[in-house]
Amino acid sequence: MVDNSVLRNAVDVIGLHYTTFGDSYTNLLNEAYGKEIWYSEGIAPCNVPELTVQADESGLVGKNGPIDVANRIINSYYNGKMVMYEFQPAVAAYYDGACYAPKQLIRAWEPWSGHFVLDIGFWLAMHFSRFARKGWMYVNGACYGDGEENHAIANTTHNFMTLTAPDRSEMSMFFTNESEDVRIYTVQVKDMSGEEEKNSENGKDSAEMIQEMRYNEVVCYEKLADWENAKQKASEYLIEYPEDTAMEREAEFLETR
Repeated sequence: MVDNSVLRNAVDVIGLHYTTFGDSYTNLLNEAYGKEIWYSEGIAPCNVPELTVQADESGLVGKNGPIDVANRIINSYYNGKMVMYEFQPAVAAYYDGACYAPKQLIRAWEPWSGHFVLDIGFWLAMHFSRFARKGWMYVNGACYGDGEENHAIANTTHNFMTLTAPDRSEMSMFFTNESEDVRIYTVQVKDMSGEEEKNSENGKDSAEMIQEMRYNEVVCYEKLADWENAKQKASEYLIEYPEDTAMEREAEFLETR
């Protein structure tokens, strides 16, 4: 898709499957071309809390538990620029003991009876969806996630995510802590008045956004060490925007590669 403009122009959203940190080409398509990225098959919590609570006294921790899944949601944006997390599955009608059971937001293991349980995954999802509405925007400087991914987020420390209403009248922050340590965060809120809105993405006109995307395309090719494409895109950019001294410096640098 990076090299095929016809395919690239036909696709609006890129879906990634069971990877929280994304990859360089997908990030390039997001940063340079504005393609939206979705976590198109994200795991649902894999525990029965009324049983696991007897083992760990919380029912929340452990691999594929609700805090691990929350860590994936936070990390998928910070490390992978994903703005949608799709649970697989949302509702489960597995037989007890079947492969992949338990794994769900809503448990309907006896669908013929009409019985269902709003499971721990449902309340996990509510922690996000009740406090950030569709259309809210991520605050990049107030999002962070770390750790190692191996079908779970391991060896992680701090994970948090911040979203704000488009008019900045409301803000929500989401924190996770799977350790035994108490963590205290100090939050300083600023620039919420909307006075700087003209400098935000919503305030840019299409010409500015196109120029920025074309600039980012050059930078992304540099990050991939694809010097030939970077040189070509830099040359094309300067034909269109000859007054951009920053790109002139980039072009001079690329001549040394």
